[in-house]
Amino acid sequence: MKNGAEIAIAEINALGGQQYEMKFEDDENDAEKAINAYNSLKDWGMQILMGTVTTNPCIAVAAETANDNMFQLTPSGSAEGCIANDNAFRVCFSDPSRARFPPIISLRTALRQRSPSSMTALTRIPPAFTMRS
Repeated sequence: MKNGAEIAIAEINALGGQQYEMKFEDDENDAEKAINAYNSLKDWGMQILMGTVTTNPCIAVAAETANDNMFQLTPSGSAEGCIANDNAFRVCFSDPSRARFPPIISLRTALRQRSPSSMTALTRIPPAFTMRS
């Protein structure tokens, strides 16, 4: 995620105009470290949280971002608690629905909760995993 975001920001900044910067913190899949990293980034001046990557730290940070009304986008936090608040969205599937409805659920949820002025189109690609009971 970090490398992709850095490439995207470099490409956008190369176009001129509004310039963006990113700061990265590693929560090491630890809820307490995730909250400390969030507070550090907030003090730095963060306006959008693109993370966290793992579920437990994401749930821990979700309450903080909700209190601060900070936009939060997790690329891979799949538990329902990751997006329990109106300010949080996910790119990946959710645990209860991953076998039936892949990432389209996230887009549908985002559309219901926000009225964005521009949208990205997603194409459904069948998941490449097998559920085991």
